[in-house]
Amino acid sequence: MLRSWLARLSEKDNVQALVQDALGCDCPSTVFDHFQVQYMQGDPVPFIQIIVGNRLLLHLIHTDSTRLSQELILDLLKKGRNERDRRGLNRFRLVLVGSHISPRKEWEEELSSLKDSKVHLHFLPEFPLD
Repeated sequence: MLRSWLARLSEKDNVQALVQDALGCDCPSTVFDHFQVQYMQGDPVPFIQIIVGNRLLLHLIHTDSTRLSQELILDLLKKGRNERDRRGLNRFRLVLVGSHISPRKEWEEELSSLKDSKVHLHFLPEFPLD
């Protein structure tokens, strides 16, 4: 699944549609002139990493093949924040994509426990470019 997403995200228009339309980011269109997309065999789950305009870091995870616990989501948020900071980027967005995933109050509490307004958690029922 992730590999098919990777192919679609190699095109600027698709990255821009994901970030601006599906996630609601108001990044100016000029930031999409420079972007990187790659498959990452992450620990503990694989994901697609997108860096947009040396400002925004996104991690997309297909949740239908991964059991997500509160602890795992917090760990993924922390790893993404640390990667954002290591690279000197501005924002991090963790995007969980899958038909059986939905926002839970405790996950929002985990996000707020990070005390970082530049870390965001998104839930999408399906990949928006399918």
